Amino acid sequence: MTQRLPYQILSFFFCFSLLVLLAESETQKRQRTEQKLSSETLQMIDRSLRKRSGRTVKLWIFFTDKGVSKRNVETIIHRMKESASLGVLARRRKVRTEEMLFDEQDLPVNNAYAKEVLQIAKSAGGSERVRSKWLNAVSYSFSQYDQRVIEDIAQLRFVKEVQIVQSWNFPTGGDSFAHKKREAERTSGEPFDQSFYGSSHWQVSMLNVPELHKRGINGTGVKVLVLDSGFHLSHEAFSSLKMVAQKDFYKQDDDTDYQPGDHPAQTNHGSKVLGLIGGYKPNKYVGVAFGASYYLAKTESLDFENSTEEDYFAAGVEWGESKGIHLATTSLGYNFYPSFLSYDGITPPISRTVNAAIERGVVFITSNGNSGRGGLTAPSDALNIISVGSVNVFKTLAGYSSYGPTADGRTKPEVSAPGDSVSVINPDVPVSYQVGSGTSFAAPLVAGVATLVLQAHPEYSPNLVRHILMTTADRADSPSNLYGWGIVNAVAAVDFVPKQLDCSCSGHGSCRMNSKQTRECACDSTHYNFDCSTTK
Repeated sequence: MTQRLPYQILSFFFCFSLLVLLAESETQKRQRTEQKLSSETLQMIDRSLRKRSGRTVKLWIFFTDKGVSKRNVETIIHRMKESASLGVLARRRKVRTEEMLFDEQDLPVNNAYAKEVLQIAKSAGGSERVRSKWLNAVSYSFSQYDQRVIEDIAQLRFVKEVQIVQSWNFPTGGDSFAHKKREAERTSGEPFDQSFYGSSHWQVSMLNVPELHKRGINGTGVKVLVLDSGFHLSHEAFSSLKMVAQKDFYKQDDDTDYQPGDHPAQTNHGSKVLGLIGGYKPNKYVGVAFGASYYLAKTESLDFENSTEEDYFAAGVEWGESKGIHLATTSLGYNFYPSFLSYDGITPPISRTVNAAIERGVVFITSNGNSGRGGLTAPSDALNIISVGSVNVFKTLAGYSSYGPTADGRTKPEVSAPGDSVSVINPDVPVSYQVGSGTSFAAPLVAGVATLVLQAHPEYSPNLVRHILMTTADRADSPSNLYGWGIVNAVAAVDFVPKQLDCSCSGHGSCRMNSKQTRECACDSTHYNFDCSTTK
């Protein structure tokens, strides 16, 4: 008995210790799961399920890495650079050094990670929707939502976080249309006089656009991506539109027009937005940048309770960037986050996608939202985006126009433009025009002005275009969270001389004279952009 006692004691302590370790392991496992699948996300899922019938929910699954060794990363990046189009390379070179043209964020999502998640997801009716290389995430649809299945996914070692795919209710706030038809042809006048612009004259003249058209600056040579609900291109204002490529991200085809199964109003919003920037029917209607080349992305569907998701938008942005676009514009906003603190430019996935595009040389324009005091929507909170507020013919802010600041204190919007009772095309009648209101219609006008600036100065970076539009706007001396820096001035923006810029280089470089005898920054090895404000 005395000989067996030590063994029994040791056995007892061994079993006890093992139980403690197992308990600690379960506790740690639960804590890791809670870190990846937060209570806020679970609450948002619950709200989404209560809002919609059934048990369907869409989730982003973010990964910790790309699952590629450092040596292979370098090899893949070299191949990407070799296969990239000249347009993509030229645009990225405006904001990046040769060594940094592509980085690990540009690598595709790890296929093995995505497949392993899908295998677990299938038990809850899961299917894959979108892969985002910049977010390093995959979105999945779960037709039979089961929290235990999501927790199993969150416990995978390569899963970083689980978030709900944000929704956008369509249409929002002030976007409205007065069906006032204008079929009558105007008396033909001199090119670019008032009669030449027809019903669009007041809105383009407020931005001082006709003077640039007289100079031959109409957007020629600039590639513009428009992301919206679809585009009905049979309208007369699109008869000369230079449409290069289009893609429907819901149906995964190359037709962004109305298709069987679409909501009856599917293409209305996008068609109006496109008309404002690219429409052209002399003596009836003229858009700001009618000479540009257009890439159209149908990223929103109206056929599911008027609610659409952000993952297709992210896919549309990545698609456009790969095509070599210079500028992107959207009049869509996502406001599903319950807290104002989420709109800090880096929390919403859609804003992070926009940030990545801007970091790769894409000028990005968005409407600031139609919630008035209700605040911002994503991606208008993105870090260097140009968000646009809406004014009326008297240059007074529209009551519905959202205003800032962002959660981190940045002034919003950046600029303002006509958006209240502006002339838009009537998608239902191919020779007709009507009146519409909303920041949705202010954004494409500013996008058009930015396009003109890029035609005149193709070397300009996104941050420089943004800086110039703000600096030359009519309230630049007293910016506010109502009008931003004010109503843009197209002529002043194009004529702006960069040597007038502050050449302090954000403390990360030195000022020098370039070959054109204008001042520019020579950034240190850890920063880039025209003012050395961006960390590599």
